[in-house]
Amino acid sequence: GLAEFVRTLQQPDGLLQNGGAVQQVAATNDGMQRQYEALALEGLAISQTYAAAPWKTEALQKAAKAYVQQQLTLVTAPSFIPCFADTYLRTKDQGCAVAVFNMADALCNAQRAAEAGRVEWAGGIMLSVAKTSAVAPEASETARSVSALCDAYRVAKLAGDTVRMEKYKVAAAAGVQFLTALQFTGNGVEHF
Repeated sequence: GLAEFVRTLQQPDGLLQNGGAVQQVAATNDGMQRQYEALALEGLAISQTYAAAPWKTEALQKAAKAYVQQQLTLVTAPSFIPCFADTYLRTKDQGCAVAVFNMADALCNAQRAAEAGRVEWAGGIMLSVAKTSAVAPEASETARSVSALCDAYRVAKLAGDTVRMEKYKVAAAAGVQFLTALQFTGNGVEHF
């Protein structure tokens, strides 16, 4: 199945290799390549729930140690965090916790604070562009990031890291507030 295919892609260093069309995309956009790899690993982690196998855990642990050493774009964090968080919750592997914390801290750093003239952007998480840009945060990026921060919170709780627990809880709550505010704008309710 697909999990076995992902298994064949893992290199000895833990990274996934790409071939064919994906490699052509990767030549021009390394962030997109890493996103495909993150999604493949996320799928592998989910498959562990339904068809557990020791090799899957080993592959995810190895990947966590490898990807934490890479220059990753923020857009990959919401996919990497859940797979490494799930593996940490199953194994308490410190390499997985380090990967989750590094990526979740980066998500927190990408979160917009309230600023004059853009209060409605507060709590939004900017994955694709710098948080200082004049572009509004995307709802989909923020929603995926909030979900990943909730996974990071679970890791921090199990690890006994109360500082990160509070940090991720506050960031997730601010992200939810941002998403909730999107529901009730003039443009969003004018059809009533």
